[in-house]
Amino acid sequence: MGWNDSPFNIYPSKGRYMWRDMERLCNLYNFPLRRPSKFPRNGLRPSRIISAHPEATWVPDFARAVFKAGFAEDQDIGDSLLFFQESSLLFMFKTNRIIDFICIYPTMVLCLKI
Repeated sequence: MGWNDSPFNIYPSKGRYMWRDMERLCNLYNFPLRRPSKFPRNGLRPSRIISAHPEATWVPDFARAVFKAGFAEDQDIGDSLLFFQESSLLFMFKTNRIIDFICIYPTMVLCLKI
């Protein structure tokens, strides 16, 4: 559409409604929310990981961890090196030619090339 920014930033009324909606949902699910210093962030890498492994048992924890990293801890979820944790899982993005994503379970390590 030729926009250089999110419609939630371009149209203040849409942005206010969206943030109010986010606050309601986070309250409903007892999830922390803090407006990020930069919005929107690049979510391509987490989206690719979930798309490549839609049936994996760790996907719900991963999605919660990404949301928490971006909307509660103000981390750049598109960063090339990012660590975050949810439940007993530790997730890490490490962009190089060998590993793009690591999921560390309590008893094993899963390395994925995305």
